Amino acid sequence: MNLKDLLNLNSYEWWRNHRRVVVFGGFLILFGWYIYPVIKQARLSNENSNSVWLVIYSQSGGNSFSEKILMEDLPQCQEQGRRWRSNRRSYSSTNSRGYVCLEGK
Repeated sequence: MNLKDLLNLNSYEWWRNHRRVVVFGGFLILFGWYIYPVIKQARLSNENSNSVWLVIYSQSGGNSFSEKILMEDLPQCQEQGRRWRSNRRSYSSTNSRGYVCLEGK
């Protein structure tokens, strides 16, 4: 007996019996390949939405500056902000320092 007959490898019969599954699977693969960049971007934006930022600022005389620093969590942000405000290494007596902790992007 022929191996092709034994395993039922008639290509037309196989295609006729399995075409819906093969076409549906092909569409799923192509759609996944097409939509992957959108999913990747959404995943990145969700990771950054839970971030905590420490914004420090200082003003002395006519000069001022501010800086944004990424923190791990809110307690760390508050601790570092208090350390920034309590640091008295400044030589000016009119130095104004402060901080703000922001959650989000």
